[in-house]
Amino acid sequence: DALGERVSYQHAGTAAKYHADLRQDKYDLVFDDAHFSAWRMKRFNHTPLIRLGDDVSYTVVVHQKNARISRLTDIAGRRLCATPPPALATLTVTRQFNPSRLPYIMTSQSYQESLDRVVKGGCVATVIDSVFLAKYDKSTEMKALFRSKSIPGMTLTAGQRLNVEQRNKIR
Repeated sequence: DALGERVSYQHAGTAAKYHADLRQDKYDLVFDDAHFSAWRMKRFNHTPLIRLGDDVSYTVVVHQKNARISRLTDIAGRRLCATPPPALATLTVTRQFNPSRLPYIMTSQSYQESLDRVVKGGCVATVIDSVFLAKYDKSTEMKALFRSKSIPGMTLTAGQRLNVEQRNKIR
């Protein structure tokens, strides 16, 4: 209604299709993580319209009882439960390592699954959103090895097919 014309939502179905469609600039409005928004702004001249939520940071944690791991570099070559790349949490932590000494990424579908696997011993460590960690009921069982710098949270961007007037109506 605000734009004066029909807007439709299209779900890509899979992450691979979504990323392929992004690379082909098929979406006029996109709401996702800051690193994808920044990429669209640079590559397709998307305009940021709305930023929702707080800034985000990511924390690498191990189980409190794990005395062998005290530094981030101690997890090199060991199992790190993480959401699969291009998840920003995973990319952020792997950038902290020498490429020849990366942790072995065990993919998880959620932060909760990653934390549960650390508690049960399936992974040595995990990287998760710092806000999620603060809300985790077993957070006292974890010790932090690393916390990333904060970055902007989720952002809605508009492509060039929307004119300035339409973009301003959405804001």
